Amino acid sequence: MLGRRILPSTRAFTTPVIRIFGEARYERMVKMGLVDPALSPLLPWTGSDWNALPEIERQKEIRRMEIYAAMLDRADQNIGRVLDKLRAQGQLQNTLIFFASDNGAEAGDSQAVNRSTRLEDFGTVASFEAVGQDWATVQNTPLRYWKNFAHEGGVRTPFIVTWPGKIGNPGGFIPRTRALLRCYADFGGVDRSDLSKRTQWE
Repeated sequence: MLGRRILPSTRAFTTPVIRIFGEARYERMVKMGLVDPALSPLLPWTGSDWNALPEIERQKEIRRMEIYAAMLDRADQNIGRVLDKLRAQGQLQNTLIFFASDNGAEAGDSQAVNRSTRLEDFGTVASFEAVGQDWATVQNTPLRYWKNFAHEGGVRTPFIVTWPGKIGNPGGFIPRTRALLRCYADFGGVDRSDLSKRTQWE
């Protein structure tokens, strides 16, 4: 289940909780060198006014992110199990791993027809919650808009590649993925000279 509540009550919070998560995330990305503030400034907040939300809506917003965080924790732990297995088999150095997202954060509703909207049902089979527009804005920080939009918040996504001992620039950043097909060919030992005749990638 969801485990311990992160924020058991919202009555003591007078600051815009969701917005400050976005600001903290942005500051951390700048420090890590992931974002150039000159090129990608943090946009003014245009989401909900946290102080104007009824208490039950605050609780629902918090629970939505708790559910999402629990899902990420499950993914993180089980990806770790796969890596531990490869390491135990002595195959980690011989394994090329890709991790990607297909689009930006989803800001819409799940559009499920039969679902409970009661807080106590969130995270169970009775509900079908999505994080919603405010949390999706935080997830996409500092990019604009979300999935289904042609803005960077909809089409620019994380993509992580690891191959211990093989990738020459560990921890480096590649701003686009156009060269991926060439990489696939090289990894598979395929002759690239004939590649452009078979694809429109180039």
